[in-house]
Amino acid sequence: MLAVPVPAIEAAPPHADAGATFLGTLLVDLGLLTHAQLDTALSIQSRCNGRRRLGDILIAQGIIGETRLIEVLSMQLGFPMLVPGRDTLDRARLARLGANRCTQHMLVPMRTPEGLPAVTMADPLDRAARQSALSAFGASVIVGISGKHAILDAIALAERDCAWTPSPGSWVEGDRLARFAIALIRDGYRLGAGEIRILLGASGVSAEFLRDGETTGSRAFDDVLAPDAG
Repeated sequence: MLAVPVPAIEAAPPHADAGATFLGTLLVDLGLLTHAQLDTALSIQSRCNGRRRLGDILIAQGIIGETRLIEVLSMQLGFPMLVPGRDTLDRARLARLGANRCTQHMLVPMRTPEGLPAVTMADPLDRAARQSALSAFGASVIVGISGKHAILDAIALAERDCAWTPSPGSWVEGDRLARFAIALIRDGYRLGAGEIRILLGASGVSAEFLRDGETTGSRAFDDVLAPDAG
């Protein structure tokens, strides 16, 4: 792990609201992105009405890799790189937060190598994600950064280990919906999709993944969400 100061969640960078503009300017200043590439990515983001984050667009365009982007944010903003795994997951806190909020905000509660409570996020600059962690874990929790695939894999691992039981009235209705949601989001990021279209059929559910209006892939979930007989 990089030897950088470890900020608490209440000490988030002052640029947290600058969003895409701040990230784009940072990458341009570091020579990792040209002004033309930034303008193109921001144009794509505008056409998506802001539903896609700038970092996701740059990764999908092949301009920068996810690992490199995480390294840059870690070094420049002081967030430690914390990769969740079976031995570092904080299952009690994860169960309290639930699958819904973990996947929505792309974060996972865990423990640092020193055993300190932490939460690792795909985007520590996301104010909504930080506020969600703040309300769940308190202001003293350590905030780290990790890739989305690592976070989704950790959520899937916890689900397979039956690490949580959905609370009554939550959006998760048993293991089938949990598996469906995690697989859907993971495939969407893998394909660089900015939109997912759900198709309902008599034998089950399928999904189409779209990027800039064009289909990039599809997947059937018949075995997960096929309607019960009768």
